Amino acid sequence: MILTRPLEDTLRYKADRMLRQAVRGGSLVDMASPPTITLSAGNVATTLSGTTQQILTPSTTFTDGVLRSAVGVSSVGWSYFTNAAQDLYFPAAVEGASGARRGSMIAYVFATDAPAIELLVLASASNSNEYRLWINDKPVTAAVQTITADSTYRRLKIDNGSTPIGKIMFETGFYVSFCGVAVGANHSVWPVRTDGPRLMVVGDSVTVGTGATKLGGGFAHQVGQRLGIADTWVNGESGIGYRRTGQQSGKTPLQKLGADVAAYAPDWVVVALGINDADQVAADVQADATAYLAALLEALPFAGVTVMGPWTGPALVTPDPIFAAIAAAVAAQGEAIDSGRIRYIDTKAGNWQWGTGRTGATSGTGNSNIYISSDGIHPTQAGHDYLAMRTAQAVTRHLLDVTA
Repeated sequence: MILTRPLEDTLRYKADRMLRQAVRGGSLVDMASPPTITLSAGNVATTLSGTTQQILTPSTTFTDGVLRSAVGVSSVGWSYFTNAAQDLYFPAAVEGASGARRGSMIAYVFATDAPAIELLVLASASNSNEYRLWINDKPVTAAVQTITADSTYRRLKIDNGSTPIGKIMFETGFYVSFCGVAVGANHSVWPVRTDGPRLMVVGDSVTVGTGATKLGGGFAHQVGQRLGIADTWVNGESGIGYRRTGQQSGKTPLQKLGADVAAYAPDWVVVALGINDADQVAADVQADATAYLAALLEALPFAGVTVMGPWTGPALVTPDPIFAAIAAAVAAQGEAIDSGRIRYIDTKAGNWQWGTGRTGATSGTGNSNIYISSDGIHPTQAGHDYLAMRTAQAVTRHLLDVTA
């Protein structure tokens, strides 16, 4: 018997699906006929008609494979508080949450047959109290909205008249607590994954979104938007490198691979690591990167992998031998190189970042004057925008070559 694999498992099929989505990508556009969205005052009773039920977190309705976090996607705990005689839970201890802020976000995806539903929310910090609602894979508004940051729970009501709402995605910052939903007693809420291919970006604090100033403004989130991939998972952790362990998990990418990447079965992975390995021995970085990429390809046998050269900045310059080590690690993946499954994007040769200045301390010429923040390492919001544009174009070229 000749063993065959389903068409949807082939690399060419996955790349073709992503390209079809990329054609539809770009700037977000408001829904043509959105539901009515109302944010209540603090600690008030439901405005839903009839008998209602509450589905509170932690519930697999909201976490069963569809909780999308900017960092450590599998490392989510829950805390609970009692408010207005109701026990409500909210996510806590998300890896890297304290450093993520506006550039990153967490998203909850679920569906309902109810025509109206209330999301139970609480905002505790005004530096990350933004959200965006998606209904059936379309943003209600392209612009982010805000929740009053006074640590009182509120009801974010979605009213779709007499028509069942369908799929809901609630994207928000790490300091907005999602506590669950209130819904009519005769209706249901269930877990669902976002339609289309799944993209995952694996990286460090640049991937987390450090330096960005708007919700989802980190380059990794923007890559998904530019490619039209609604199901984009951003899996970054500050301090991590091919050899360096993450500041929150204390693990290397290889140690996190099974739980944080393979378990979520992405169709395409962008790997953006290396700047935190700047002080490591190049041969050691090459060995660890080679092992990680080999394990990644084995764990996801039909996924594509685009490996980015590391980010660099005037205060933390990635040495040339580290760039070469990562390129060599990719080149060592023989069969995957031959099939086009994996590709290295040489950001050094492409002159992605250059110059010795930074915002607030410009120096001569170079895009670092506008794209590197005052810490000399992380991108500004403009830098994240630029990095997203170039990364999306690089991934698109990889997809085109696979489908040629």
